[in-house]
Amino acid sequence: MCIRDSLRGVTDVYETPAEGIAAFQKIYGSAVRPGPAPATTAERQAAEALKPLPAAITAATLRKACKDRPQAAPPAESATIEDHEALLNTFLGSHRDWEKYRTWNDNCSYANHESLTLRAELNHEAEPHQIAWRITAYASPVGDLVWHASATTTAPVALVRDLLENAADHLGPASADPATLDERVSQVTAALTEAGWHERTDTRWTTWTAPDRSHGLRLDTYAAAHPEQALRSWTAWHHATADQPAWAIGFTADVPLDVLKDLISSMSLSATRRLAESRPAASAVAPTAPRAATPPLAKHATSSI
Repeated sequence: MCIRDSLRGVTDVYETPAEGIAAFQKIYGSAVRPGPAPATTAERQAAEALKPLPAAITAATLRKACKDRPQAAPPAESATIEDHEALLNTFLGSHRDWEKYRTWNDNCSYANHESLTLRAELNHEAEPHQIAWRITAYASPVGDLVWHASATTTAPVALVRDLLENAADHLGPASADPATLDERVSQVTAALTEAGWHERTDTRWTTWTAPDRSHGLRLDTYAAAHPEQALRSWTAWHHATADQPAWAIGFTADVPLDVLKDLISSMSLSATRRLAESRPAASAVAPTAPRAATPPLAKHATSSI
């Protein structure tokens, strides 16, 4: 593990190694744990998936359980900085592969992944609609920046939590992703095209908008064509436009496709549900029975007097 010189510090000097080891054990003994390192998120998910199903569970039981399971509600459309502070504390408590540390800046909280190639920053002083989250990924602990993402204070907590978890599952350069920009765009926006989102190209930007205009996605083609400049290439937003959104989440060009596609899939699902809920339910009108044919009027003979 590499530690920057700026983070090193000498607390004491010992004459023999035995004295140093004894002092270390006394100070940090509660944090030292024997045995292998704890499993990562991906390893825990793989172990859970490989567990054999109980004999009593049949295919019919699984289908019924999936059918009866309630559908997950779409993420809340707006959040506050207090919601994101609670998210950070909950996330660090349930993910032992992340660790929080302090710097000279008390306005921000920082969390490092155990690989030292992924960092999350939360700005506690961010105003609504300002950038609150910054997530950066590096090629190695001392390597170059690979990609970074940002989210505003009002971004849904569920989307930010998924972003943190997915980022940890896709560390390092995304070598398996398509190399050409057209292929990347096609894979990213496939779900939007299927959901009927409207596409519009305007010089430098290509925009996809939900049918009810509640959500949108914008691609900066210049930034995507020049990933070395680390400019924001993808911007996902809710309400209004990409320049004046209720909330926004942005990515640079080299973000792993799975991370970006997961966010877009959640947005598409949320927009589809909003559209379905906004449509008035069709009123059930009982069909009217056919009217019986009216019999012809009987002709009465009149007698002349």
